[in-house]
Amino acid sequence: MTKELIVQHAAKTFLSNGYKTVTMDDVASDLGVSKKTLYEIFGNKEGLIRLSIEFQFQELRTVFEEAFNLNLDAISEMHFIMDKIRTMIGTPQHKNAVYQLQKYYAKIYRKVYVEQVVFIQNALEANIEKGQENGLYRKDVKASDLAEILIQVQSFLRSNEKSINDTEKMEYLSNVHFNLMLIGMVTPAGLEKLTQLETKTNEK
Repeated sequence: MTKELIVQHAAKTFLSNGYKTVTMDDVASDLGVSKKTLYEIFGNKEGLIRLSIEFQFQELRTVFEEAFNLNLDAISEMHFIMDKIRTMIGTPQHKNAVYQLQKYYAKIYRKVYVEQVVFIQNALEANIEKGQENGLYRKDVKASDLAEILIQVQSFLRSNEKSINDTEKMEYLSNVHFNLMLIGMVTPAGLEKLTQLETKTNEK
């Protein structure tokens, strides 16, 4: 059993059941290895959690790289990214896992949150600047400000305790915010493109 396979399995297990709930005994039992082996490799549970989160973060990076490599227009690219992220983090189990990470492993959470925010903000800024250059997004608001607003509100909606208890409402509010924000960002040409995209999506 390689270190990489242990990390991948632990990442999925933590997200499915919670960072606090899952023990090193659980991980060892699932993989058929001794708990001693896990401690020899990772030092402690926090060490395993850190590497598991790094693995998850790499999956997030892959989503953005995939979107950029498709050479889509900015609006289609933004929709692609948001749909992928919703698929990755949209389950109640995932939200509960993140809440547990935030509550019981605050130091790890803060480090991960900062790294992810910086990466996502840079990626969103690139998307917004692309849309502004191509006439799909308005130029009267800075790309960095728009990206920060989108991140901060979405993060709040997905990380507070009320969201964990009412995931359906959280998803609704998250979608409303994203759609209203996008409508506010687009030019007339962008609105036409957005309407075409939403029509195609609704027809599927």
